[in-house]
Amino acid sequence: MKRAGAKGIGAANKKKRAAEREQSAKLFSPAIFEDAAKAKAKAEYGGATPFPHVVLRGACISESLLKTFTAAIQGMQADLKDSDTFKRYEGPALQDIDGAPNLGPVAALRDSLYSPEFRALVSDITGCGALSEKVDCVSGIYNEGCHLLPHDAALPSSRRVAFLVPLFDPEDPFTPEDGGSLELYPPAGQKGGVRTLLPEWNSVVLFEVQRGASVHAISEVLSEDKTVLFLSGWFHAAAPLAGAQADGSPKLVETRLETTLEAFEEALLPLPSLSKEDVAYLSEFVSDTYLDATKAEATRAAFEDASAALLPGFLKPQVAQRLRGLMVAADAKDMVGRGNKAASSAGQGGGWELA
Repeated sequence: MKRAGAKGIGAANKKKRAAEREQSAKLFSPAIFEDAAKAKAKAEYGGATPFPHVVLRGACISESLLKTFTAAIQGMQADLKDSDTFKRYEGPALQDIDGAPNLGPVAALRDSLYSPEFRALVSDITGCGALSEKVDCVSGIYNEGCHLLPHDAALPSSRRVAFLVPLFDPEDPFTPEDGGSLELYPPAGQKGGVRTLLPEWNSVVLFEVQRGASVHAISEVLSEDKTVLFLSGWFHAAAPLAGAQADGSPKLVETRLETTLEAFEEALLPLPSLSKEDVAYLSEFVSDTYLDATKAEATRAAFEDASAALLPGFLKPQVAQRLRGLMVAADAKDMVGRGNKAASSAGQGGGWELA
């Protein structure tokens, strides 16, 4: 009896999950699955610069998407995260929201994105091969001042295609002056400009993930009263790629050194002493305090402890003041700050280039 009951419960749960998957797939517009639409998206993806990408417009049933946005804004807990690479309000990873109060519509959109039908569509458009059902999706809210600096997000290596779904008030669309755009950068050494994609209501952006080549960013939001919620994530390869483990991480078995950290520690070389010529030259710019050997040793010790060191008053006051004036003038020339959206070329010129 117990065995039969367990089997019945398992069958019921399986049927329920199948029904949920079928329902979630209905969030997408049937039009994007049509042969003509797929062929157009495939051509756009392959011919796009600076690297393969495409915007699927009118991807969802708009009413359902609006429910998702409303549920996310009202029911999602997001905490401000401010680092050297981004500033945003981070919501939960979408693989962890099952059962969360009021987030059912968000979970439904997640399930739609990772449904077999949509994964097959992504595979067809991008030519990336079969994709796994692994959910790898995060949420971030961007309002005034929020941004994400350039990166490639290519690890683990099983990531094949990235996606971005912007959600915002459709009655108050974003303009170029508002910021918050997805920026796609050309790989190092490749000619071409930055591709800028404004947040578009009811769209899904797909772009290739390739180490060092799929560099992208979210430009700073400049609007005082607009907010965009980005649902972003990755589709993973169904099978491990060559040179990778099952979880997508690089194989390190042959190169990993089975040893402790102490084995790598070596005595640091003594600080070289500055010659009279060095001191004479540096003293034109650097405060005398930092040219003292005792101060140099103390700074080195602080750096060893914290892996960072703050050097207040490093430059001589007159040098710092002149440098500040030159920087303010350069920013004014490039129209940086004061609510202006800086061009991607800002900071270049006069011998300075983007690294």
